[in-house]
Amino acid sequence: MKKFKIIAMAALAASAVLFSGCYVNRRAAENVIEHLTPPPKDWYMETIKYYAYGVHTNWKDNDLYGDVCAELKDPDNHAGYYLTDLNNDGTKELLVGFDDGGDTKFTDIYIYHPDLKDHVVNSFHAAGEGYYIYLCEGDVIRNDWEYPGQKEPKSDYMKLNKDPVSGWPIQTYDSDPPKPVKCELTTFASHIDGEK
Repeated sequence: MKKFKIIAMAALAASAVLFSGCYVNRRAAENVIEHLTPPPKDWYMETIKYYAYGVHTNWKDNDLYGDVCAELKDPDNHAGYYLTDLNNDGTKELLVGFDDGGDTKFTDIYIYHPDLKDHVVNSFHAAGEGYYIYLCEGDVIRNDWEYPGQKEPKSDYMKLNKDPVSGWPIQTYDSDPPKPVKCELTTFASHIDGEK
């Protein structure tokens, strides 16, 4: 009888280890599946509608649009967006900006990733009025920012990691950093009154 109890307890312990191992492996597999799930189609449309509503109302709601830079609100600058896959992970990022005749200037970059808390995250917000984000050759981002005590903005060159959760490492260049590219923006005004 004692021998039977020992065998039964050993079998119970082995099954507990076996089932707990299966649970861990199953959960790991589920995490991989969740991670590989593509983002919802047109995940960026709510953000685009936010800006389109700003254009439609002439940016009157200061509670909603107080942080939007003056250049983006200027109708002569044709505020809009550009979709591009910055890190070749199969998901396009949403760049919000304007075209004032020179290099395309961006004020915000939104990214989607299932591991991020709210899934859609404003990854960059430029101050505007001299401090912008530029899309450069090779999907490199140049972020111009105010550097205390300097008359000119400081520029950081960054590239989005394959896994967006791990960020935007700074790229260094001995000389000739990548140049900004001109982007064809889709205007927010084109989304007003059901045009898009």
